[in-house]
Amino acid sequence: MDYMGCLKAALLLFLISTIAYAQPKPAVGLTPGTYSYKVKLTLGAQNMEMAQTTTVKEDGATFVVTQVAKTPQGDNTDTAVIDKVSLQLLKHTVKAGPMTIDVAIKDGKLSGKISGMGPDRPIEADAGGPIFADACDMFLTLAALPLTDGYTATYRNFDVARMKASKMQVTVGKPETITVAAGKFDTVKMEVGPAEGAAGNKATVWVDTKTHKPVKISQAVVTMGGATIDSELQP
Repeated sequence: MDYMGCLKAALLLFLISTIAYAQPKPAVGLTPGTYSYKVKLTLGAQNMEMAQTTTVKEDGATFVVTQVAKTPQGDNTDTAVIDKVSLQLLKHTVKAGPMTIDVAIKDGKLSGKISGMGPDRPIEADAGGPIFADACDMFLTLAALPLTDGYTATYRNFDVARMKASKMQVTVGKPETITVAAGKFDTVKMEVGPAEGAAGNKATVWVDTKTHKPVKISQAVVTMGGATIDSELQP
């Protein structure tokens, strides 16, 4: 292949990669407030139930989403700072027991540290672009996307443990009326998982069509030994 042929092939690959990781465009913003969920984690014959509260606040040009899960080992707190318009992740902080993970994201690059478990471990990585729906805001952010039957979008996550970006996909299905503890809702069902059929965590999310609020979530978590996590919105 001649030089021009190589250049054209490289440009085509770049364009395909850019399209594949195009940032989804939210249809709505997040709604400030507090949302309570009853969560059941199942791993084999073992079950654990916990209460989870997610709070959304406005802070200038950002939303701050804080999720607190009350577990038998104590409270785990997950905080995400996201851009108010694009809903892309700007900062992520996790506090679980003695461990704290604190990461800032700018121009697709991550910087921060993991502390509280021996010497601090620095985090410096390039995700290759914006990170979307990859913290405690995940399901609220996905629920803010268009809820049209057949809508699909691909977006980027980043695994801090493996220092590796991953491509995720969300697809909106047909309307479905469901009843949970918080009441009866007209919803659409979202399917979320790794793009292009790759192995990884998957989730089904039932989203209220009026408020864009997740009312029921069922997750299959490969990274937790195949555990399932079921969450339902509470009154």
